[in-house]
Amino acid sequence: MKIDDLQRRFDTYSGTLPGVVDALLDHGCLDLVMAAAEEREDWFCAVGAARELGAGSAFERAWAVIEPFAVTGWQPAVRAGADVLLRWGRVAEALELANPEQRAHVADDAWGDYLGVLVRAGRADEAICVVTSRVHDERTLRVLAELPDGTANADRVLDEAIRLLGADSGIARRGSVNTGILYARLLARRGRTETLRELADADAYGILPFYLTALEAQGRDDEAEAYLRARMSTAQRPWVYESQLMELLMRRHRFAEAIDAVDHTFESRSDHNLLQSALLLLAEHERHDEALALTENRSAEFKADNEECWLRSSRWWLMGETGRADAALAELEGLPPERVADREGTLAWLLARAGRTEEAIALLRRLPGITAVCDLALALIDQGRCAEALAALPATDARQDERPPQHG
Repeated sequence: MKIDDLQRRFDTYSGTLPGVVDALLDHGCLDLVMAAAEEREDWFCAVGAARELGAGSAFERAWAVIEPFAVTGWQPAVRAGADVLLRWGRVAEALELANPEQRAHVADDAWGDYLGVLVRAGRADEAICVVTSRVHDERTLRVLAELPDGTANADRVLDEAIRLLGADSGIARRGSVNTGILYARLLARRGRTETLRELADADAYGILPFYLTALEAQGRDDEAEAYLRARMSTAQRPWVYESQLMELLMRRHRFAEAIDAVDHTFESRSDHNLLQSALLLLAEHERHDEALALTENRSAEFKADNEECWLRSSRWWLMGETGRADAALAELEGLPPERVADREGTLAWLLARAGRTEEAIALLRRLPGITAVCDLALALIDQGRCAEALAALPATDARQDERPPQHG
């Protein structure tokens, strides 16, 4: 294996896609996934198998799967390999593997990954040295924001990063917008609500969601709601606060109030219409019937503007989720083919939801593109035909020209 080959396969989604790997593992096909990792040099299978084995504390087997990839020095494999070694208790080996100074080729995210290993290994002083020299590096800040909770070492390193960033009055000039957002994530991790409130008041760096997260983590949901309602009444961009209020209320399972807070936007022709966001949030909470009702209770003018571009496909999706796939199929098949975007893919999905799985599989076999291949594999896995699903995927080195629906 070579770094360039691994990166090319990763960038072009060659081999078994992550969503398919997850489905195979969910169906108990670990041996198939491990075999594909070894025989095909399939990275997505390797990392999925290692994750599954690690979850069962089978770290020796997990390392055996990951090691051939990790020793190449390719950064995603180094990251995954160091994680396995740390959880296995082989700390010195994890540090050696992750240390960028040990490699000729150093990826952009190597130092951030090494920082994470140092913190997890209890090497706070060395981690702080890395933070001090790279505190404006987005990759470093992203690692800090995602460190596991509850360790003194992590808290100490986070506090030092916050101190360094907070002392920089020109953070908006020196870093990108993402740097400011990552700074907010660190503040939220450490519960620094006063600083977050000051930044949110200034509408700086998109801080608002992190301020709300920090308040909720401290059980201050009512304070978060009051803040949003007050800002909605005075802000030049009230939809920013309306959107966050809808999300907050849905997290608190106050669904009717959440919709009432934003339904005045649902007929708007502007970009500030929150209908689609409301549909997705309701679906996340398994409230598909309520979401479907919102699509149906729209004016003729709104439907004329939005039916073909997104509203109709959203309604069909929600019908499929609520046991009405047959009715959605009847609607779809009654329209001229040229008026339905991704007609065949939508048809296959609805056929599967209607229990007509073999028809869906037959249709997917005829469709071009990696999305259809992925959907075919998932349909076969749902039928317990896991080996057939794996065989349906293109070879590891087959280049894909289309982004699949999932990537990991």
